[in-house]
Amino acid sequence: MNRRFHRRHLAAALAALFIVSASGTGGDKSFLPNMLPFANPTGIAATFSTAGKVDLTGPFFQSLGTNGRACVSCHQPSTGWTITP
Repeated sequence: MNRRFHRRHLAAALAALFIVSASGTGGDKSFLPNMLPFANPTGIAATFSTAGKVDLTGPFFQSLGTNGRACVSCHQPSTGWTITP
């Protein structure tokens, strides 16, 4: 096992620990706090909003039709809200 492998796993474990600990505070699931880390294949991604949090009740997060999917179904925070073909 190389050092890079251990660093990635440590970063992912720390991100998971932070997410679990953050999810237990307040119980309000209508927003993501600023700079909440999401593990991804290249490390960690986080989003900063000038509003202080990411509002999960906006149109981006609402169902677009009968299939129950929303923009966020494909555009995940762990990928910087983008898609990878």
